[in-house]
Amino acid sequence: METAVQSILEILKEQDITKSQLAEKSGLALGTISRILNGKQALKTETLTKIANALEVSIYEIRDTEADSNARFKVAGYLDYCGDIYRIKSLKDLKTQVKKIETLEEGFKFKEKKLPPQKPVQLTDIDFNRWEDIDASKVEVRSFKSGKDIVEGEPFDIGNMCSGYPFLLNGVRFNNSEAAYIAGKFSNNTDVHIKIQKQLTENNDGYAAKKKIRQKNEVVARSKEDWETFNVEYMKYVVWQKCKTNKDFAKKLKSVPITALIVENSTGMTSETAQVWGCFNQSLMDLRYAKEKKYQMERPTAKEEELNIERNKWNRYGIWEGRNLMGKILKACSICLINDEELPIDYDLLRSKHIYLLGKEMEFPQQRNAKLRKGIIGAIIGDIVGSRYEFAKKIPAKIQRLFGSSSTFTDDTILTIAIADALISKKPFADTLWDYGQLYPNAGWGYSFKKWLKGSKGTQNNSQGNGCAMRISPVGFYAKTIEEALELAKECTIPTHNSPEGIAGAQAIAASVFLAKNGHSKDDIKSYVENKFGYDLSLSVAEIHAFVKGVKQEEREFVKNTAPVAIMSFLEADNYENTIRLAISFGIDTDTTACMAGGIAAAYWGVPQELIEEAIGYLPDELLDVINKFDKTTFKNHRITPPQILRWRKDYIVAYGTNTDDTAGEDGYGDTHPSNFNHHPLIGYPIRTIGVSLEDVKTDIAGFITYAKANPDKTFLVSKVGLGKSGLGINVVAPLFEDAQELTNVYLPRAIVEAL
Repeated sequence: METAVQSILEILKEQDITKSQLAEKSGLALGTISRILNGKQALKTETLTKIANALEVSIYEIRDTEADSNARFKVAGYLDYCGDIYRIKSLKDLKTQVKKIETLEEGFKFKEKKLPPQKPVQLTDIDFNRWEDIDASKVEVRSFKSGKDIVEGEPFDIGNMCSGYPFLLNGVRFNNSEAAYIAGKFSNNTDVHIKIQKQLTENNDGYAAKKKIRQKNEVVARSKEDWETFNVEYMKYVVWQKCKTNKDFAKKLKSVPITALIVENSTGMTSETAQVWGCFNQSLMDLRYAKEKKYQMERPTAKEEELNIERNKWNRYGIWEGRNLMGKILKACSICLINDEELPIDYDLLRSKHIYLLGKEMEFPQQRNAKLRKGIIGAIIGDIVGSRYEFAKKIPAKIQRLFGSSSTFTDDTILTIAIADALISKKPFADTLWDYGQLYPNAGWGYSFKKWLKGSKGTQNNSQGNGCAMRISPVGFYAKTIEEALELAKECTIPTHNSPEGIAGAQAIAASVFLAKNGHSKDDIKSYVENKFGYDLSLSVAEIHAFVKGVKQEEREFVKNTAPVAIMSFLEADNYENTIRLAISFGIDTDTTACMAGGIAAAYWGVPQELIEEAIGYLPDELLDVINKFDKTTFKNHRITPPQILRWRKDYIVAYGTNTDDTAGEDGYGDTHPSNFNHHPLIGYPIRTIGVSLEDVKTDIAGFITYAKANPDKTFLVSKVGLGKSGLGINVVAPLFEDAQELTNVYLPRAIVEAL
């Protein structure tokens, strides 16, 4: 809005009048004129009148500030609107009420439109440092402001201040998360802070807890000096513990649609952190007021509960502005609860701050990775990582890279998936194991299992091998009780390993996974397995190496030897990754031992996200589909052809480069020509690349893409076509496969994908 000074300056310019001339005409001192026009002196009504007369304009032509207007125009009276009487003392009051009425009128007319399709919110979408501008008409938002909020007809009392969801924080009971949060602010190991924390544990009301602390300035001055450096991570920890120790609160957060954002509505709050922890949306609050007003006019006898439901019914309006830390923390917790995963928290930071609660330093999990997932993916990663060392004569003293060009899934992964599929699909174990075995003839089956596959799935094997234990981790994750874990382990072992050793080994691994998943300590797991199955798990790392060396070569795949080593690898390690490394280092059936140990470690610690991202590149979509259903995840293969493809399904088609008569080929050729390999050949799709013209290569690749498009039910693994003996090179070959990138049934080599 233009001020009176701005209007005067414009008139002076239009009339070509100087400040000196204005001073002379108005009778005012030049200094007064200069100070007014420079904004250093207030413009009073008397002075304004003299200037207007000197410029020969009406005083009303000079636009004025509201303050000046109120000084010149006396406005008083009452305004009656919709039964409400507003007292008007000034022009400013009148303008305010008129604006309020205009807002009400707009609100009366407003009708919510349907939201556009929403995508699921991922943890990676949540940025705790970002300032948000969320358009509520385009993005689904669940907001909360107080314990009286109603969403979809149900109370949405998820805020820190709300009582009704008591929880445990490091064994100490709090009635609301605000009190627990404040306890972190006063968490030095001093008598004063211990006294404050005791009062907070007794407080039922978050608002009262906050108000009491604020009133005592001498206490505030003694708060933990570096509080602002870790308060956000501490809040995450507080809310996550509330989720983990109060089932009703967790259930409420899980009920929030995965597509909806959560926003703390801090509109109208005056604290400095109001828009840090929450967001403002005054437009929405105005709309809600209007809708509530209209509802009240139509139903004069409406009760407060009805009005509350009506006002909270309106959400798709206005812009939410703020950092919204509290809303983001709650949404992150909701996602993790839905996906059954751990909330990413910087425990190292919290541990370094030496936070005390009632005189005892708080202990935090040892998780070092930002994102961890529990599930059978942990066992499968163990198999893939261990595969490259399975027949190694010497295991490196220190394994540098977990994955390599010779890494691949094996029979351990296939049968782990089979058991998971049987559990969630309620299929017979024997039928599912047999069916998966037929689909993957090159998975690396042991002699006994291969013999069973050649027979009938109705027959039983009495093997003592470790194949029963390597596939058993899904049982530990699936079972609701230890008794169910033991019984299911026995049921899925009998078809192929119906021996006392086989059943005991499978049950030992399944029980370890079950106990780890349910938060039991290593000592609990060790004690249970030793007492139940008679394994000696007290060996040191050196003693385990000595034990392994003493195992006869023909017994190195017996379950009685590998299952204890897998469990001890977990007991000796301090995180998931080190468990895998240790299991492999013993050099006894490395893929299987790492698979068993990985399943237990995943249940206990969770699996680092970066390992998962690397591992899924070695897995086909149909296996990932089962993992996602079982682990409640959303892993996706980026359709990159892995270095090793021999173990993939027998009905997959391998595209490879070759010469005209198909007697010499490039990568992938050997997987489809079994002349010098003892395996079931994969189906091949030859593409001429050796000893032919570039036009021939283009013709064959175009023909392949056309064929793949026409057969969406078939899956194609493109090997390094043109990147071997042909010498064509990536710059020539990659552009020829550009149209294949969009085909969901085609996997391309990483080199080609990166070049496109």
